[in-house]
Amino acid sequence: MKTLLISLLFFLSTAAHATTVQITTGGFGANVSSEMELHLGMSGDNFTLTNNGGSLEALFFVPQLGQPYDLGAVGTFSDSNSAPGGAELPDELIYNGITYPSYTGHFTVVAIIPRAELGLNVTTFTMTGHIHGNTGTGILDLDILGSGTVGTNLTNIGGDFLAANGVGYTFTPLVIATPEPSTWLLLASGLGLALWRRYALS
Repeated sequence: MKTLLISLLFFLSTAAHATTVQITTGGFGANVSSEMELHLGMSGDNFTLTNNGGSLEALFFVPQLGQPYDLGAVGTFSDSNSAPGGAELPDELIYNGITYPSYTGHFTVVAIIPRAELGLNVTTFTMTGHIHGNTGTGILDLDILGSGTVGTNLTNIGGDFLAANGVGYTFTPLVIATPEPSTWLLLASGLGLALWRRYALS
């Protein structure tokens, strides 16, 4: 029983200290007509990743005018991406000043346009993913989180049916909402009333 408890505490402590990076700048995109080849560049606190030649498995379907349009996707990438003809593409992963020449990664994007329209359509997205890197002497296991805006240009292909030629996702810094002055005033007055009642009744 003691061994089980120690193992559980160790698991919880390591899970609580998982390395996570919030992506604040950069973006990624794909041209739908070119079999969704992924091009991405993202950065966060002590983190930079540039990668070309990955793949973006889109959840896209043929949108209909005025209907919801799912821009969710699953992306995969690695250091072994190559261009047509076998040429190596310029890819780079740096974390805390260390370059990882060998790495693989994946991410999932959630994004829905509430109502598809002709022309430019923009909505927000959230992304979660993981990167595994190796320097030969050190290993990196990194969770990545991000959010931002996604846009696509929709054209008519007949009737109410539309087509997207490409899609682009842009990361923006996470904005933490701060209460307005009136909210603080209401909170403070409620706390003051509670304290007054406590001491008045004691």
